[in-house]
Amino acid sequence: MSYLIPNQGSNLVPISRAQVMIARYNENKEAILAPDYKKTDVLAFSETFNADDVRLLLSQPSCVGFRVRYGMDDKLWIHAILVGVDADGNDIVIHNPGLGLKDDGGYVIEEAARCPPICPPSK
Repeated sequence: MSYLIPNQGSNLVPISRAQVMIARYNENKEAILAPDYKKTDVLAFSETFNADDVRLLLSQPSCVGFRVRYGMDDKLWIHAILVGVDADGNDIVIHNPGLGLKDDGGYVIEEAARCPPICPPSK
């Protein structure tokens, strides 16, 4: 059985719905944390990625979409990590990005502009 990749257009939601979801998250993000993690910026409001890096990920052979995974840095902050996905649901990494990078294991997308501390005007 192949992995279910959403049909084109099926991930599109009205911005009004997204705004409600974003506001709900922003209002509740501290409440869902254990007391030790409150007011530590463990959870971000947003992360901004470079479009060229996303296009590079999506241009990998057999890539039909991308998955958002979550990781934690040494400050215990949560970060979104973008990996490609093939039609069977397998992770795809960026190989040979041609940017002078040397890791033969491949690359994923992570080093985003994270809010906080780097927030867009409409946080």
